[in-house]
Amino acid sequence: RGKANFNGKWKLVRSEGEGEAFLVDCGMGWAMRRAAAAICYGVGKLFQTIQIDDLKISITNEGGSGGGRTMIMTLDGKACDILGPTGAMVSNTKWEGKALVSEMKKKDGGGPLPTMTRYMEGADGARRKDFEGGVQAFLRQGLMSC
Repeated sequence: RGKANFNGKWKLVRSEGEGEAFLVDCGMGWAMRRAAAAICYGVGKLFQTIQIDDLKISITNEGGSGGGRTMIMTLDGKACDILGPTGAMVSNTKWEGKALVSEMKKKDGGGPLPTMTRYMEGADGARRKDFEGGVQAFLRQGLMSC
């Protein structure tokens, strides 16, 4: 089978692992980390709308601490400037089999941020996003076509 179809609206239904450590690694300040923890790191509140084609992926966050922000990343594995929740970043995103892997770093020359791997799991439309030290599980809310 081909690449996973991530198109659609997704609701964060589970977050496991070291949320605080992950946000520290991403360079998020103390106040934003406290706000994220207060809303259980977005579980039940964070939605992501994803549009993907052969060349790029667009991810719009609604709710949670990263609400209202859209990130657009190219899928060729080459460096791409994006504005993430903690500021300017450089993303290298590419397909590895059926999974979409994003390696990122702060644009200001900081070290690498946790690598994120997005993939589908099971027949119920579940999508997982693994990162160093944890995993987030999303459920599809509706289908979209490109």
